[in-house]
Amino acid sequence: MLFLTRARWFSLLTSALVAASCHRQGDGIAPQAAQDPDWLTLTVPSEFATDDVAYALAGDLDQTLLVATKTTVFTTSDKGQTWQKSRNFNGPLSCLLQRHDTIFAFILNRGSNAPGEREAQNAQYFTRDFGKTWVATTTLPNYQRYQNWVQPTSRVQAAGVTYFLQGTSAPIPNSSSQQLLATNLYRVGTSGTTTVRLPARHYLYNLHLDSQHRLYVAASGLAFDPLTQQGIDPTLPKQGVVYISRQPLPH
Repeated sequence: MLFLTRARWFSLLTSALVAASCHRQGDGIAPQAAQDPDWLTLTVPSEFATDDVAYALAGDLDQTLLVATKTTVFTTSDKGQTWQKSRNFNGPLSCLLQRHDTIFAFILNRGSNAPGEREAQNAQYFTRDFGKTWVATTTLPNYQRYQNWVQPTSRVQAAGVTYFLQGTSAPIPNSSSQQLLATNLYRVGTSGTTTVRLPARHYLYNLHLDSQHRLYVAASGLAFDPLTQQGIDPTLPKQGVVYISRQPLPH
């Protein structure tokens, strides 16, 4: 039988506890995402008792990621383990657009000439420190151009590949109205247009590509049953969701 000295036993116990602590801490990704081979999943803080939504995205998961919800921009610098409130904009932002070291916050939505495509207008605020401080664009020279700035929110392009969102709907029985269903995500490349699979079906609001060409998808907390196309437990509280591809330019 092998006997351990008290010092050796204590050393092994300490190492085991440290290893267990590191495992528990993980990478800050939601547990259900660890089972998906293609996507990481983050859930963002919610300030509402009902369904919340991730509306817009900017930044990088490995550095600082900014996510806009129904009223507030949150940031995380540890892959979603903790979130900091950046600013309450008292309403949803239609787009967060990064240009070099500056991120612009767009406050208006507008239609597009392309069917089903959404666009953002009026970059009213900007940050140069990843959301620690925000400044009005009216302080910039020729600030009027930022008010008229238009940016697509449902389409991104890189390295000859385009991703775009397209909503779906179905007729409501005995009505002339349509019921909005989950949004589809498509990829356009050299092999044509294909549907990109996500871990679940949601309303999708915004796309973002980081410097490594990983795709970020901003989604509603509400998910849809893939068979019935109906919302799953629509009355229960839910947090907005962000999906991040594990590989660049996912198929």
